[in-house]
Amino acid sequence: MTHEEPVEVPYAEVPPATLRAIAEDFCTRDGTDYSETEMPLDERVALLMKQLESGDARLVFEVNSQTLGIVSKRLL
Repeated sequence: MTHEEPVEVPYAEVPPATLRAIAEDFCTRDGTDYSETEMPLDERVALLMKQLESGDARLVFEVNSQTLGIVSKRLL
């Protein structure tokens, strides 16, 4: 099996309800809350959406695993 690079997906082309579901899934995974005080889910999703809008985070499709994820632009 060959390893293919992730493909960036323009977040603005994803239907809003789908993008929200992806963001909620990402924000509720184990290890995604690093602050000392817990931040409500809506605030975490809003912060993530701002990161997508600013380009600090990217929506990517992993070809080999057939999964969609969000990564920091520093990792691309």
